[in-house]
Formats: sequence, C-alpha cells, structure tokens
Amino acid sequence: MIIDDYEKVKGIDLTINPTLHQRNWTYYYQQYITAFSCLLDVSRSCNYQTNFRYMAFLFLMRHSLELLLKNQLEQNQTGPIKSISMSHNLLQLADLAGEDKMVFERDFNVLKCDSEGDCFRYLTDNNNVQYFTGTIDSFDTCQNFILYNNLHSPGALVKIPPLDDNKSIRNELIFHSNEVRTLGIITTHYDATIFDLFLHIHSNKVSANDIYLPLLFLIRHSVELKIKFALMNIGNELSDKSVITSCHSLNKLWNVFTSHIMPAIQNITDQELKNESLGKCFQAESLKELMAVLDANSFCFRFPVDRKGHLSSFKPTKHILEEVKDLYLKADSFLCFAVDVLFEGGYLTIGDDIIHDLME
Repeated sequence: MIIDDYEKVKGIDLTINPTLHQRNWTYYYQQYITAFSCLLDVSRSCNYQTNFRYMAFLFLMRHSLELLLKNQLEQNQTGPIKSISMSHNLLQLADLAGEDKMVFERDFNVLKCDSEGDCFRYLTDNNNVQYFTGTIDSFDTCQNFILYNNLHSPGALVKIPPLDDNKSIRNELIFHSNEVRTLGIITTHYDATIFDLFLHIHSNKVSANDIYLPLLFLIRHSVELKIKFALMNIGNELSDKSVITSCHSLNKLWNVFTSHIMPAIQNITDQELKNESLGKCFQAESLKELMAVLDANSFCFRFPVDRKGHLSSFKPTKHILEEVKDLYLKADSFLCFAVDVLFEGGYLTIGDDIIHDLME
C-alpha cells in the first residue's frame, strides 16, 4: 500500500498558481523536461533504482522529446499548431523539423520513434503482443537526448548536464524488460516515479508549479493501471483480457470494479468487517467526480491542445494537485483492501465475468 510512503512527505506544499498556466508547447515541454531531469537525479546516484521505474522514465524522456520537436515546428511555421499537434510519431516530427530520419532513429532507437508512444504506458499492443522483450540499454539514447535537448531547448530553458560515461551509470541505465510481466509491475514503475517527484518538491529542488502537469498525468495513469490490474485479479481467467486493456475511462473501470465488490461485501458475516467495507465503498464513491475530471483532461495533461488539435480548455485550480494526490492514495488503499482483504477472507471468487460489463 503506497500510502505508508507518503508519511515521508507529509505537509508537502502542492499549491498551484493557476495564473502561471500556459497553453503552448514551450510551457508543456518545460514541465515534462523538468520532471525527467528529476528522474535523472535518481539515475546519477547509480543505486540501481532506474530499472524499477524505467517505463515511466522512458515515457517522460520520449514525451519531452515529442514536445520539444513540436515546439521547434511551431516556431518555424506561421500556420496554426493544429497541423503539427496530432502525430505522436517521432520520426514524422523529426522529418518535418529537418532532421535526418535515419540518424534520428539511430540516436533515439530505445524510444520507439516510429510508434505512437503507448509502449511505455502499457504492457502489450492491441494484438496482445508484449512491447518489449530482453534487455534495454538506454545509456546512448539518454545521452543523445540530453545533447539534443541542450541544443534545441527554447531559450535554453532547461539545460541538463551530460551523463558521466562510466560503468556505473551505464549499468544503471540497462533495463530488464523480462521483469515487467504484468500491468501491476508497470504500476509500481509509475508509483516510484510519482513518489520521486513528490520527494523533489518536498526537498525544494522543484516546486509543484514546475511539474504539476506530468504529475497529474502520471497519477491518472497509475490509477488506471491499478484498477485494470485489480479487475484482472478478480475477473474470469478464461475471458478476453484485451477488452480490459482497451478501456481507458477511470469511471467506467471503477464502476465495474465496485459493482463486483458490493455483492462480496453483502456476503460478509462479520458485522464489523462488513461495516468497515461498506464505509470504504462509500468513500470510494466520492472519488468518481474527480475521476471524471481526470478522464476529461487526460490528453490535456500531456498536450496544450485537445484531440482535435484546438487549444485545450484545461485550466488547473489552485488545489487540483493536492486533490488528485488524495484521490490517488484513497484509490490505492481501497483497491488493496477490496482485492486482498476480501479475497483472503473468501468473499471474492475468481471467475466473476467482468468483460461483458466493460463492453456495454
């Protein structure tokens, strides 16, 4: 349960100044590259920590590069940003920016440039084929990214010191994808990254204003993965799990999960445990309104435009990051309770058919 870790950052200031929010590629780039720089601090310590958060690490690197390329393209064109906003294929964007595609793909091969970038957020593609197998050696890609960033960072906003080239840091940036076999493990990568960023805020290395956009997205995505993994744990093992992975609505996933928990609670004979369980379900229901906000703005936590290429309507409130952190901890606590406690108590039965509910 992740809530125990957050005692270490109790009292953290997560207040946001909404007047600072901007809807442009430079601002979003600055937020994401700052978050990635925080993770690089973890890597530079060479304590073999990056391997346990590498999916989120590579997501932040790839997304920072995408935002940087789109910022370059926006600066070089007179038309609206819509024409450059819809592609997530780094090779296409690099080609538009005048880069040599073959060189670019070689320099950033670990980032799966000729893709939409989903590979660092989920376990398998739409055909249920796992994105990665074997070892991922990311040192050269990471070093090339730092050099590219320092060359093209708008106004030298975020300059990153190059990595030392030694055995320790090279080993730190070797990742073992065979260890990532479930959505649950990917979730731990995102959880560790989120906590790293909160630690950086707590130690005043960055402020909440500097990295609230990546934090909002990372938290939202972690909650999605947690619910999906919980559903897979209680669902019919013979059912098609691809239906679960193709649904991205927190509210829809949450509703299906809680609908299967309630019958289990009604079967509890221990009245004290039953009352506690009903109380937790009531608290869980209170999260749905904020989940709807996260669903509506998921894309706009990553981009300054909506899915149609128009400027985003998202505007953060002063306390949104604190509220989302609270949702994150409560959702994790409820999911751990619901699956672990109820299953151990014999109140959940493997084999519930959850797929039909998701398809409706």
